[in-house]
Amino acid sequence: MALIEVRLRPTTPWRVGHGGGDRERVDVVYHSDALYSAITHAMKTLGWLDEWLAATAQTEGEPAVRFSSLFPFMGKMRLIAPPKTWWPPANPGRLYTGAARLIPLEIVRHGIVDESRWTVDGETGCLFHTGSDAPVRIVVRTAAAIDRLTGVADPHRIACLEFAHNAGWWGYSR
Repeated sequence: MALIEVRLRPTTPWRVGHGGGDRERVDVVYHSDALYSAITHAMKTLGWLDEWLAATAQTEGEPAVRFSSLFPFMGKMRLIAPPKTWWPPANPGRLYTGAARLIPLEIVRHGIVDESRWTVDGETGCLFHTGSDAPVRIVVRTAAAIDRLTGVADPHRIACLEFAHNAGWWGYSR
């Protein structure tokens, strides 16, 4: 079965819950189990839940579809979690590669050729070209829920991701 590259380009902020459950933190990767859950909910809304589950979760053999996690991209640069067997590099020079949790596929294929071309965004852990914007930034928004009976406000803060122009999430499906 062929792999299909999927790209999503959010035009508004997205909330990807953090593994710790903290509302003021957000994950930069949209994990495959959350993606499967979102598509399963969409299939239920469309009235195709039984067919979807039969083809994916309840099948005896190979499921009809599989998803990778979704990782940030910007333009042609696609980021991915580096292989733990060789990252961070033993001799990175002056670039602090230990903070990079997501690196371009170009580096996975060829290594860091010129460290002056790269920078690590400390907030998101993305390694990207020096002089360009990070593909995604984390924004904490403030809102308030208002009790309709008493009028009492309950302020809260929630983190979300804002994508740069020509950026979004990419992943594979098969």
